[in-house]
Parts: sequence; C-alpha cells; structure tokens
Amino acid sequence: MRLRNHNHTTLMLLFLAPLVLSLADFIAILLLIADKSDLAVEDGLLESAQVLLLISALMILLYRGRSLPSGSLQIYMIGLILFCISAILREVDIEKYSLPQAIIFIGSGFGKKVMLALCWLSFFIFCSSRARSLVLSAPLFMKTSAGIVLVISGMFLLVGGVFDRQYLEVANAQFYEELMEFNAYLMLVLATMLIDTRQTIPYGLRVSEMGSSPSNIHY
Repeated sequence: MRLRNHNHTTLMLLFLAPLVLSLADFIAILLLIADKSDLAVEDGLLESAQVLLLISALMILLYRGRSLPSGSLQIYMIGLILFCISAILREVDIEKYSLPQAIIFIGSGFGKKVMLALCWLSFFIFCSSRARSLVLSAPLFMKTSAGIVLVISGMFLLVGGVFDRQYLEVANAQFYEELMEFNAYLMLVLATMLIDTRQTIPYGLRVSEMGSSPSNIHY
C-alpha cells in the first residue's frame, strides 16, 4: 500500500509540474510583452523566484536526507545540496545585507570562491574513493523519475547558458536566460520531491559484492 501511494504521489507531481511550468512561463512572457522592464534585471522578479525555488530545494534535501543511510544516494543528495548552496550564493548578493563581516566574507567575492572551491574539492575527493559504487548506481538513479527530471533541469540550465553567453543573438536574451534558470530550478524542486530514499547501496561494497549485473544494484 505504501508503494502504491508513493506511485500515486509521483504521478500527480509529474502531471502537475508541466502545468505549473507552462503557467509560470506564460505569465512571464505576458509580463515581458507588457514591457515589465524589471522582470529579468538584477534582483528582479525572476531572480527572486529562482532564489525561493533553490531555498525550497535545499530545505527538502536537508529534510529528506537527515536520516538517510550511508550510500550512493546520500552522496548524490550531498552533491545536490552543494549545488543549491552554490546557486543561491550566485544569485544573492550577500554584501547588500546587514550581516556579520565573517558571513559577508565567505558569502561574497574571493571568500565565496575559496569556500565553494574547498567544498566541491572535498566532495569530489570523497566521491573518488567510492567511484565504483557511484558509477554502477548512477545509471539506475538516472532511470528513476527524479533522475529524469534532473536531466531536464540540467538541459534548461544549458539553454540558459546559451542565452547568457549570447551564442544566439536574440532580443531580450537576459529574460530568456532567467526564464530558463527559473524552469531549471522548478524542475530541481520537483526532483528533490521525487527522490526515493527507501533504497540505497552502501558505498563500502565492492563491485563483486554488488553482482555483475547493474540491475541487481539499488542506488
């Protein structure tokens, strides 16, 4: 019964997500047509919405991963948490707020770059010692609803990067960049809700202990 309820929830989320995405994009385009010049500017409506989505995804990941057993899925979620933190710091100008200087230092400028570089370096070093487990479990995870939605999220970010770097000369390129990032982060929130935390693969297992077929592996 629990699995059936989970499937119903998954189907509902997958059904509602395109509707919410389409509605949000439609409203954004209408605002663009109405010449809302502050829509895609720094700290504008779209960027503020992106930050809210990223914070939502971060909170969901922290809540759902708080009691997750050690395994590949735990590592994937840690990576997503780091991504959310990195993206939030990219979108938010910490120095504009009345915060302690120590927080401003590590959250902006050179301090932010060093802090994020150390975090990601530590994460990749941690992953390197468990590379076999991650490589074998990754295809299974990418076939799940959460994995597929994460791929879609990544594709939106890639398209946004095309507009950001102006590879395409189009009017309102900044608007389309911000809109694609909004779509990506909305899909990220959906993915965090779809992650199945019930099955993991202990990262201490050797390949021989997992079985020769990837189908025997639970991520």
